[in-house]
Amino acid sequence: VEAGRGINLQNAITGVANVTNCKITATKTDGYGVRVDAKGANVMNVSGCAISAYEPIVLRNAEAAYTVNLSNNTLTLTNGGTEEIVVSGTTPVINNK
Repeated sequence: VEAGRGINLQNAITGVANVTNCKITATKTDGYGVRVDAKGANVMNVSGCAISAYEPIVLRNAEAAYTVNLSNNTLTLTNGGTEEIVVSGTTPVINNK
């Protein structure tokens, strides 16, 4: 998947979103690979992915708590990015296996 800013889990869904075994490349110089800014109690599972972006994973404040499970991913910084996982706002629960 080549996307300007990447994949974004926002308020469009509730429940569980799975992103598995894919290659995500942000084409914008300040893009993200996966951004989570979701409704409460959502779960996002990201596994087996190769993510290339200025900020590969961005976790943002949300209406309520959500969970992100990361496993077996390769995160690559591009365009001078400095953090693989960026937390913006309240610290989320991160399960990194």
